[in-house]
Amino acid sequence: MRSLCLMFLSLALAAGCGPSPGTTSGTTSDDSSASEDVTTAMSDGTSTSETGTSGIPTTGPTTTTTNDTSVTTDSTSATEATTAGTDTDATTGEVVCGEPDSAVAQWSLEFQGERPASVSAPCTVDSATESPPEWTIAFDCTIEGAAQPVHLTFTRAPFPGQVFFPDQEVQLEYRSEQPFWLNQWFSIRAAFDPSRMLLGGVSADRLVPDGTSAAEFYATPIEVVDGLCEPSDGLCGLSERLALAVTWLEITIEVFDGQHGANSNLPGTYSVWLETAERPVEPAMCDDTPPAWFQALLEQHIGP
Repeated sequence: MRSLCLMFLSLALAAGCGPSPGTTSGTTSDDSSASEDVTTAMSDGTSTSETGTSGIPTTGPTTTTTNDTSVTTDSTSATEATTAGTDTDATTGEVVCGEPDSAVAQWSLEFQGERPASVSAPCTVDSATESPPEWTIAFDCTIEGAAQPVHLTFTRAPFPGQVFFPDQEVQLEYRSEQPFWLNQWFSIRAAFDPSRMLLGGVSADRLVPDGTSAAEFYATPIEVVDGLCEPSDGLCGLSERLALAVTWLEITIEVFDGQHGANSNLPGTYSVWLETAERPVEPAMCDDTPPAWFQALLEQHIGP
């Protein structure tokens, strides 16, 4: 009888061996072939962000995310939106802030005499000269009833290309102000169709000048989006990279600070070279820091 009890006791102890609850071990597989670095996410052109007077949203990010190449089709046309924007985490589905791709968007406008605060003038392209990677466009403009030359110099990358041609008639819109730094904005429209922007630019502490909107100044709705990137060390403390949600013909893409994005849709393409889009995170260590900074070139191209 004693040996039979010992046998039952041994069997009971053996059944209790092994990992305790919560300590089971094993592996999980991440099928990388099932996830791609390409996501498609087109919105209806609306944004959940609200933008304050400084051009910075007061609420969270939009729900639109894009990646290297996104294609959406409907019953009437095929639409392609390309940007070096966000990635989507294959596990959580959350947006991951993409790395800058060294977009370049440098530009300057030169006038005779003192820099004007506001210009709205018809112009004719006198010459367009390329000295890679720089373009210099000479305009003959009529400003306040007098003929005046205006020179636009710009460098953009990637995908630089010809925008202006000799004898082309355009409408120049330019704004500037200098609080403690120089804010500048410009938009050049086709003379025969003021709704068509050929080239626009910003080098300022907000995306558009006061008294207007991106839809009016840059010929399409554009919203500033925050809350998508973790702050990182900057010159005056923590700094947050921002994104632009560009809606063209009801298709929206997001282009991040340091990136190039192209929203292609019939009958053409709206492109953004966003060299800088960032803001300091409060409290900033410098008292002369702008509330944000945007350095960009924007182009609306109609045609193949």
